[in-house]
Amino acid sequence: CKVSYYDKDGILYSEAVYDKGRLRELNYLDKKGNVTHTNTTRKGAGLITFYSPNGNKSSEGFFDKEGLKQGKHEEYFSGGKKSVVSEWKDGELNGPYASYLPNGIKVYETTYKNGKEDGYAKAYFTNGALKSEGWMVDGEKQQSWLYYTLAGHLYRKIYFRDDELYGYSEYFYPSQKIDYEFRYLNGWIQEMTQFDTLGNVIQENKLTDGSGKMIFRLIDGKLLSEAAYTHFQMNGEKKGYFFDGSLSSKSNYRNNNLHGPYISYFFGNKVSSEGSYEDDKKVGNWKRYYGNGKLESEEVYVNGQLHGIVKTYTRNGSLDRVANYKEGDLHGTVTYYGDKEEVALVLNYEDDRLMSYQYMGADGKLIAPVLLKNYSGKISALYANGKPSVEFTYYENNVDGPFKYFYSNGKVKHEGVMKGGYFDGEIKWFHPDGSLQKSAVYSYGNYHGTSKLFYPNGKPEMELNYYDDDQHGINKYYDEKTGAVQIRNYYYGFIQSVK
Repeated sequence: CKVSYYDKDGILYSEAVYDKGRLRELNYLDKKGNVTHTNTTRKGAGLITFYSPNGNKSSEGFFDKEGLKQGKHEEYFSGGKKSVVSEWKDGELNGPYASYLPNGIKVYETTYKNGKEDGYAKAYFTNGALKSEGWMVDGEKQQSWLYYTLAGHLYRKIYFRDDELYGYSEYFYPSQKIDYEFRYLNGWIQEMTQFDTLGNVIQENKLTDGSGKMIFRLIDGKLLSEAAYTHFQMNGEKKGYFFDGSLSSKSNYRNNNLHGPYISYFFGNKVSSEGSYEDDKKVGNWKRYYGNGKLESEEVYVNGQLHGIVKTYTRNGSLDRVANYKEGDLHGTVTYYGDKEEVALVLNYEDDRLMSYQYMGADGKLIAPVLLKNYSGKISALYANGKPSVEFTYYENNVDGPFKYFYSNGKVKHEGVMKGGYFDGEIKWFHPDGSLQKSAVYSYGNYHGTSKLFYPNGKPEMELNYYDDDQHGINKYYDEKTGAVQIRNYYYGFIQSVK
């Protein structure tokens, strides 16, 4: 029988011929109906190359006379680089397996046996640093698994037996000092012990018949959070606290899943974020705020996925970006704005893939879409007044390399470098008059180093120190009018004192 495949425009791009359920011939066509590539296994077996509707090679491998995968198979990104390399035997994964990012960095490697993971597996961050490692046996996690931070520090050591948590699981600070440990039995928490920086026990929680309180503390013993467990699962309200006893967060759980209203606070009782969960998935409207109280973003979630219009705002309250999502993917337009909410750039997405971009012409209307090949290309746009609005490069659907956003007066709004879609190195933001608003140091998307923020009058607003995305050490906050300084001392993400 013959099976036909059509692209999103309804144009035939591929025809496959099957015999007794086995693929025997595969043809690809261009937009005019001309055959561009042909694969055949009519003589029993052969190397088959698959192509996407846009004509790019998507995968390649050997199929035997029964139509089963054999030997080495490769999958490709739209630009031609390998995304997956795997070994097969009789239609099942069997042997080494590795997946990659578009820039060639390996993100996962493991071994399969008879279709199941079986061997030592490793996962990697986008910068190539080790993320996790451990043994897989017959498709299940076994023994100790180690988990690392982006900065390269061990932060979790988890023991598994037949894919279930078993025995002791340890959690560490970046200093490699133990923070706390859980003891599990067949996947169920039995007890938790927490330590200070000297190794002294500061909290013990034991669940009697699966019930009891789960309390965590700051390193000096002050209350950090409390929650109730019933039937070995978190149920009811959970509260988080700052060092002075004020609330840092309030949430609700049902059978170990976030369920119900959620709210978090900045130190000083201002709301940081608010929304709702259902069975551990975000639902409905969510809002996030800046420390100055102004709205940062408005998001809509359906079944845990962004769905609908998402708006983000600048620290001064003006509209910064409006994006359309469908089931967690960017789909439709993403519009960026200048300081006076003039259109700076419109990106056009289909199923999370950037297809084209537009910007305002001198006539005040959007220019015709500029198409991107393989979700890659240089983007250079203008405001309606003819001044530049953005300059950056997309590679395989991510911003990669130097970028610049401009105000409509021609001054730089935002600049830096992105690697694979993540901020990396020093990133700067500016006020409309060109004065520095914020300078921050990142490591592949994580704050890592000193960040400085300035008021429009040029006076310092904040001086923050980060380690692997956690505030750590002395952080300074300045009053705009008086210049008075509030000093907050952090220990890996948690405020210890304020003066």
